Amino acid sequence: MPRATDSFEALVDALARVGSSAVADATGASAVVHPEIAYLSGGRRFCGRALTVDADNSVTAVMAAIREAGPGDVLCVLGQDGAVIGEFLALECERRGLRALVIDGRVRDIAVLRGLDLPIFARGPVPYAAPHGSGGVVQEGVTLGGVAVQPGDWVIGDDDGIVCVPAGEVTDVLAKAEATLVSEARLRARMEAGELMFDILAEARDPGSRGA
Repeated sequence: MPRATDSFEALVDALARVGSSAVADATGASAVVHPEIAYLSGGRRFCGRALTVDADNSVTAVMAAIREAGPGDVLCVLGQDGAVIGEFLALECERRGLRALVIDGRVRDIAVLRGLDLPIFARGPVPYAAPHGSGGVVQEGVTLGGVAVQPGDWVIGDDDGIVCVPAGEVTDVLAKAEATLVSEARLRARMEAGELMFDILAEARDPGSRGA
């Protein structure tokens, strides 16, 4: 019997392998985070479970979430104007083995962040930090780039962008995404063999047209 950690890592690997585009084909555009939340630094491909923070323009809640964070987590932060992640919080996230940071808001110390392996997606840098305060909540639903994200949802990111998948739907979504990749591989092989893409697609719409 596989351990829970084995199952988790297998699912992480499978989702990362299929990538954001195939997952988006399986979920639809409503699961795709707005492209203004863009790659800034670190590795580009990641997959993990959402650890959510509504910062309420305070870095305090972000710090509380990082204290709870560990390997496999993707820190998903709804920020506002000030930077909610800088050099030292990012270093701590990397030290704890987080998979990525997805910030619907701003970061700072971008020169340092660019030297990390930790994938960081955000709306861009700003030189001033969000203040400390009593606001913000951890591990409640947030909306990131127009997508509702609950704690424990799956977050997949790469060069094409970020897609969020509800935890209860991930198995079905993965199966659809893998089927898409199989179909694309067949199409690519036939094109490499000299067939025209439009002829192949026409055949798919009308199987009786093959050899006509």
